[in-house]
Amino acid sequence: MEFDIKELLDGYVEEEIELRPRRSPRPERIEALVRAQLEGAGAPVSRPRPARRLLRALPVAALLACLLSVTAYAVSSLLSERVYTRSDTQGDVVLNLGTPESAEFQAAAEWERRLMELMESGENDGGSSDFPEGSREALYAQNGAFTQAARDALDEILDRYGLTMAARLARFQEPEELYALTGTAPFLPPLGALGRDPSSSEPQILRPAGTLYEGGSLEYACTALLSGDRTVPYELTLAANGSFIRGAGIFTRGDDFEEWTYTVPGGPELLLDLGESRAFVSARLEHGAVFLFVRCGTAPHDEDTDSGRVAAYSGFALLDRELLEELASSFDYAALDALCVFKCDPRVP
Repeated sequence: MEFDIKELLDGYVEEEIELRPRRSPRPERIEALVRAQLEGAGAPVSRPRPARRLLRALPVAALLACLLSVTAYAVSSLLSERVYTRSDTQGDVVLNLGTPESAEFQAAAEWERRLMELMESGENDGGSSDFPEGSREALYAQNGAFTQAARDALDEILDRYGLTMAARLARFQEPEELYALTGTAPFLPPLGALGRDPSSSEPQILRPAGTLYEGGSLEYACTALLSGDRTVPYELTLAANGSFIRGAGIFTRGDDFEEWTYTVPGGPELLLDLGESRAFVSARLEHGAVFLFVRCGTAPHDEDTDSGRVAAYSGFALLDRELLEELASSFDYAALDALCVFKCDPRVP
């Protein structure tokens, strides 16, 4: 069955955003942003890594006297390497692709900055997004390049980082479809259903939906069914070395994150970040990198703690270290790594 994962997640994946360009503003630009903030516009100031900061709403005289005085937000040290920009209402924005030092991450971040510049100059307007499936033009459009100027800019970035655009190969709702196509061993828990014996401790998954890319990159969303019949929604992105797919930005909502490393028996060392409203799991594999965005955290999902998103999150578990480690342990990372070197017959529809 053909479907569009973006349509399936519409209204649910509300944190996925277009990434903003990262620039060092001139002093006059900072002053303008400060005045806009005090007048109620709430304009944030984005500063280069490693620190992402926002000017406080202090009196104008004090702000203009110390424009370089800033206050850090409580993202953990290694998670901060993924922070791309920030929103004064939604918190830091994390890029979900690869690892911060990887070519895949750096190229995705640079392409988003270039896209913003092209949009501002009008050089990516007026292009068509309706191209024959499988065509080179459709592949550019998949990555947001609709005009020749945008295609040239994307080519320049890909050449510099030594990456190749990865075409979408297949969409799936049943993991077995994915395993049959790629010839890889199962790397996800088996399908399950709510209402099982609460004493069961075997991880299962509910309602998976995803996309496989040429070269072995993968993205999908589902809900994990963990011990005690607890449900944990998450999205997984697997970025294969050498392949380019567009990343997505995820708001942290300004959560304070507890961060630690955890090694799965027989698997890689993972970095775990646990916040009040969301959590992250990431790891570098031999042939790629995996990243999980977990859509719940340590706080109850009520109107006070999660901006009224009661319907979207109703029934999801409260996370703690043990449950996040249980989720992180539910994948076969060796099989995920094998998928990163998957070579597909180009005749596969």
